[in-house]
Parts: sequence; structure tokens; C-alpha cells
Amino acid sequence: MPFGLKNAGATCQRMITRMFKDQLGKTMEAYIDDMVVKSKLTTNNLADLKKVFGILKSHQLHLNASKCTFRVGIGKFLGYMVTHRGIEANPDKIKVMQELKVPTKAKELQKLAGMAAALNRFISKSLDQMKPFFQLLRKKAAFEWGPECTEALQSLKKYLSKPPLLSTLELDEELYLYLAVSDHIVSAVLIREVDKEQRPVNFVSKTLLDAETRRADFSGRTGKWVVELGEFDIRYQPRTAIKAQLYVDESSNSRGLGAGVVLMSTKGFILEQVLRLGWKALNNKAEYEALMAGLCNAEHFSAEQLLVFSDSQLVVNQLTGVYETRNERMVMYAAKAKDLLKKFQSIRAERISHDRNSHADALAYLGSLLDAKDTRKVWVEFILEPSIASPVLCNNLEPSWMDPMLVFLKFDILAEDKKETNKIRHRSARFWVSPSGKLYRSSYLGPYLLCVHLNLIENVLYKIHDGICGCHVGGRSLAHRAFTHGYWWPQMQQDAQQYVQKCDKCQRRFFIAATDYFIKWVEVETLTSIKEADTEQFVMRNVVVCFGIWQILIANNGTQFDGKIFRKFCANLIIEYQNSSLAYPQSNEQTEASNKTIINGVKKRLKHAKGK
Repeated sequence: MPFGLKNAGATCQRMITRMFKDQLGKTMEAYIDDMVVKSKLTTNNLADLKKVFGILKSHQLHLNASKCTFRVGIGKFLGYMVTHRGIEANPDKIKVMQELKVPTKAKELQKLAGMAAALNRFISKSLDQMKPFFQLLRKKAAFEWGPECTEALQSLKKYLSKPPLLSTLELDEELYLYLAVSDHIVSAVLIREVDKEQRPVNFVSKTLLDAETRRADFSGRTGKWVVELGEFDIRYQPRTAIKAQLYVDESSNSRGLGAGVVLMSTKGFILEQVLRLGWKALNNKAEYEALMAGLCNAEHFSAEQLLVFSDSQLVVNQLTGVYETRNERMVMYAAKAKDLLKKFQSIRAERISHDRNSHADALAYLGSLLDAKDTRKVWVEFILEPSIASPVLCNNLEPSWMDPMLVFLKFDILAEDKKETNKIRHRSARFWVSPSGKLYRSSYLGPYLLCVHLNLIENVLYKIHDGICGCHVGGRSLAHRAFTHGYWWPQMQQDAQQYVQKCDKCQRRFFIAATDYFIKWVEVETLTSIKEADTEQFVMRNVVVCFGIWQILIANNGTQFDGKIFRKFCANLIIEYQNSSLAYPQSNEQTEASNKTIINGVKKRLKHAKGK
């Protein structure tokens, strides 16, 4: 095959893939004309080679013997060194990188970036390390190599002096994926664990486009990720806690000002401190007092890394430099707090909601109520059961779709049916069991939704549809309201539609009116549906029988009037049928006035009944 053709490589790859479909990924790897036969055991190597040669012979494909090597423990394949330990970077490429001099022009920098890109599979956060190079290449001004680029180059050479060894995967092995996100770059590393030692499998790094960093609505992409990743058994584990976590908060009332401090370590040690302030101060100053007390405690217990949580937006943003401190007293507080922060190896301040800071808030509230200046101890005892016997309530809930999901999420127990087991595993990624034992389902845009038992669906719909704030909406709107109220169950639309159909008040949703042109008498009737047959019955029962046959009947252009059945009905009674003008439907002024009067009267009657 002439490899000068554009499609020669792809055609050859398809041929090789079809020939060795049973060996690829198991005992063989192939990329166009580069092929490797691999064996974990030396005794199996001859048998694996025999299979490969048999396939080559059957397809009359010949190999160049001068380019073939056999029974080697280390070999180069696609620019990488493949060994029994794993995959190593090509030492020749690393040597060239180590001997590379500082670039003096853009072309040399492009060569450096290309060489580093060839090794990015072995470099952790490769784009972060090469960011100064790319920023320099984007500049349209004259080429100027700065200290940042020099530091980045030296750091890259130091890293490549001991490149990591990429480990090979095993069948049905549990893998770990670690993510690192910066302002414009996302990096990941795939890890396998061997004898409690984590070994890298692959490093990946991606630069985010400007449109991706500016976009705030991730609902579309999130939904797509949920669908694509839902078929895999992926479990999310939050980052392990650092050395210590510090929660601070303040509380003020008419009796005084207090602050609370909670210091937690990764080993389960918890230090609680209540501060009673003996002077009048603003809430932010009390927050600083709690922060500095907590930092002193963390320093006393030799904490090296600290994560500070506070619900004060001002304090957190002043510590991180987002807000500028102008008040003289606040400048002194911020300066002292920053001096204390310098005593730790690493520290990060984060603002959290008031609910997440409830522990420190409770201590701060206690401090604001205490009058005594002396220190005291408060014993906290956990009471598992009430001191008096409680009546036993019988629960007559029938088995439902929630039971298998709850059993799996709580006790990791699955049904014997393999099909049902796979179905539960696939769907379980969207569900969560609260500490109280309730089942919740995740939503794409909002919070978790409470799953409703089949026996309780009618009660939920009654509260939304007929309750004190009910408005007798339609089936589709009722299902949407249940969803926005935080409920979820299968077939919500169908159940809501059936409930609305059972409601008598919701069935009479239309009215038809007829007005006599001369005496202005109006005949009105409510209908569950408004079709041609209903219109014909109304005219016969309320007009013809009561007032006789009309000479002319003027109607709007609705399909219930302008149809074959109704026109035939008028023709049989010799009633001249006319439509209102299409260009100006309001020409049927008398009917419009009657409808307005009827609707206003209905609104007045329903004003105090709230839709009932």
C-alpha cells in the first residue's frame, strides 16, 4: 500500500484492527505498522507469538525481519519505553529537554513548547507549568524572556529529572481520578492503588476557552455529563480534610455580645470555645476577635495547615484581599489577623452560609447570654431515646419503587435479578439518603427533591391543588408545581393529570354565552368541553327552545362554531350564520361586552374563595 496516499494510514489501521480484534488490548497492541506482542509470563510468549504469526500467514501479510525483535524486557513503542514495571518517558527526549538553552526568539520557544507537549502525559499540571511560555507566545510585541519563564523552565527541568512511571491497568480494577482546577486550566490524574501505594496511570490537562470561563449556566453540560457518566460506577469522594478546620462566628443581642470558636482536627479532636466580650463592638469586630482566638488555639496545638470558615463576607474578603480595609480599627484587626496567618504553612479562608456555621453560631449565642465573667464547663449529653414510652404508630405503606433503592443505598444489598440489579446501580447515582432515612433525588438546576411514596402522592397533590394556597391548575401545571415545591416520583405528569380529571371543579373550565341583540338578554352555561356538539346542544336548549329560532347568529371564528356540524345545524333551522370580521374580531361588540361582565363577576365571586 503506498503510504503517500492521505487515507493509507486509516485504511491500514482498520485492516490491522479487524485482523487482530481478538488479540488487541490483551496480548497485542498495534498502531498502523507498529505492532507489539506482550506477555505477562515468559512461558506464554511463544504461544502468543504463534497466534499472531498464524493470523499474519492466513492473511498473507509479511514482516520485515530486520525490524523485528523478540523476547525483550524493555522496548520502545510509539515514542515511549514499555517495561514490565509500566510505561516510562523516552530518556532521549528528556535528555534533549535538560540540555536545552534559554530561547532567544519565538521560534525556539515554539520548539520548547512542542517538546514539552510530547511529554505532557508524564507531567502533572503540564499546562500550569507551561503557562508562562504560552502567554509569551501570545504577545504580539517583541520577544522578551522574563524571570517567570526562567523559573518555569527550571521547574520543568527539575520535574523531568525524575519523571513518574505510568502504571499499567488490571482487569476490573478500581481507579481514582483526582481533579485540580485553576482560573483557566483543568488538570486530572488517573490513579491506581497497589499495596496501599498510589501509582499514576495518566496525566491530563486542558485549557478552558474564554467562553467556557464566562458561561455561568452549566445546566446543559451538567445534564449531558449525567447521561454520559451515569452508566459507569462512579462515586464522588470529597477531598480529605487538612490538618485543622476553624469555624468562627459572633452573636449579639440586648444582653451582650459573644463569639464562638470551633477547632477540628483530622483525627476527630474538637475544641470548643465561648467568648464573652465585655465592651460594645460591631459584629465584624467580634468576628475578628473570634478569628484571632481560634488562630491562637490552632497555633497552640501545632497546626500546620488550616482552613478557616466564617459566615462574615467582610472579614473573609478582607483577609483574602478582595475588599479594601478603610476603617482605622478594622485595619488594625486585619493586620493582626494576617500576622497570625503567617505562622501557618498553608491557610485558606472561605465564606460559608449561616446554616453550615451552626456549631460556632450556637456557641456565640451562648456567650452573648452569659453574665458571669468566670470560665465554666458545659456538659453535653446525647439522649438516644425519650425518657417516657412513646406510642407505636402503625405504618401501612405498601411496597413501592423506593424500597429497592433505599435498601441498596443504606445496606448495599441488591436483588437477585441481574437486570434489575444493573438498573438500580445505574439509577442510584441520582439518589441520596438523608440521615433521617428519607430518599432524595438530585435535580439538574435546583436542590435535592424528596421522593414521594405511592400511597402519599394523592395527599401531596391535594395540598398543592386544593389546599389553602391551591389554585386548581391543570395536570401539567400541577406536576410542575409539585416539582418546584421539592417533590418527585415516577410518572408525575400522568398522576397529576388523573388527579385533575377527578376534580369536579376543574372539569367546568369553559363557558358559552349568547346575547340577544335587542333586549340584551344573556344566556350562559358552563361546560367541561367546548366542541361542536356542545355548542349545538347549548343553542338548541338555551336559545331555540326558550326564545324560538333566531334570524341571524353571529359568532367568533372558533372551530366549535365554524364547523360542518354546527353549520348544518343552522342550515336545518334556517338560521343565517355569520362570522365576526377576521381583521377586527372585536366587531362582535355585544358579545365582548357580555363576556367581560361575566368574567368580572366570576372574579369577584372567587376573590375570597381563593380558587375553590
